[in-house]
Amino acid sequence: ATEDEEAEEDDESDKGSSDGNAEFEDNSTKLLVEGEGEQFSEFSDVIEMAAKFQPTGNTLDTTNVKTKIPFLLKHTMREYQHVGLDWLVSMHERKLNGILADEMGLGKTIQTIALLAHLAIEKEIWGPHLIVVPTSVMLNWEMELKKWAPAFKIVTYYGNQKDFGKAIAEALNQEVLSLANAGCKYIQIDEPLFARYPERALEFGIENLDRAFQNCPEGVIRTAHMCCGYPDKIDVVDYPKAPRESYFQIADAMEASSVMALSLEDAHRYNDLSLLEHFKTTTIIFGVVAIAKSNVEAVEEIRKRLLDALEHIDAERLIAGPDCGLGILGRELAIQKMCNLSEAAHSIET
Repeated sequence: ATEDEEAEEDDESDKGSSDGNAEFEDNSTKLLVEGEGEQFSEFSDVIEMAAKFQPTGNTLDTTNVKTKIPFLLKHTMREYQHVGLDWLVSMHERKLNGILADEMGLGKTIQTIALLAHLAIEKEIWGPHLIVVPTSVMLNWEMELKKWAPAFKIVTYYGNQKDFGKAIAEALNQEVLSLANAGCKYIQIDEPLFARYPERALEFGIENLDRAFQNCPEGVIRTAHMCCGYPDKIDVVDYPKAPRESYFQIADAMEASSVMALSLEDAHRYNDLSLLEHFKTTTIIFGVVAIAKSNVEAVEEIRKRLLDALEHIDAERLIAGPDCGLGILGRELAIQKMCNLSEAAHSIET
């Protein structure tokens, strides 16, 4: 045979469609089954049938796709993901199992979500569906489901709080490393529960915080903020804050952690400043303006508190800051407070 004839034969052998109408025989599938009898023959037939539904390409021009993209999906699938969905539907309709194998980041999660959306719309099968994944990607699955198919109700189960925290830390670590690789020098993780549950922080929380910063390159300042809790509006009376003694319970463990700078709240409720003496090498970002009170702290008030703090920590490791985020204050009030903070800090000679 000539080269052109061989090429034509190859093209014919590759032709097929995901709807199973094309006829071809993949002899390699028969190598998977060895034996005699009706059971082996039936198994071989199933393998050959499954092979007929394999896509012949990864675009809509190179393979025949029958499945419509479900309207439940709130974002646009790529063509190769649409092809993958069609294959999954074909396998499901014929009660065949399969492995959706591809490189990381190409949308296997999205194609699986699309299959569930197809079953809901076309077959009125809303579940329940069980998705079993490693804890390290559990958070990603939950986020993708909420993003792509928010109509679905999701229940996640991590096993226990320690495993759940580890999963979050591993997910955060990917984000931290991405930021570091993009050139960010200061990366801060806000920790909203250490101060409320110091026992859990000591048991596994600080370990997971270290895990979130794992493999962070040199030159990146690993920073954490230990929040004491805030209402959703300013000047709320008697809002339950974290226990006053929590900082003391956690201080030594935080000093021994990989965190290089720690943001502590002090303006909303003054701490015993001997707390600062627990930190021998850690830089402290010291909250000197409250973020849930409309009262604007005077420059002299802020200055005095900073001077008191300097009796317990080196000036090189003390940074003046707000207690927490300034969002609920509004722009004008936040600017007033930060201007006074800046003036007070610059007035101190060290």
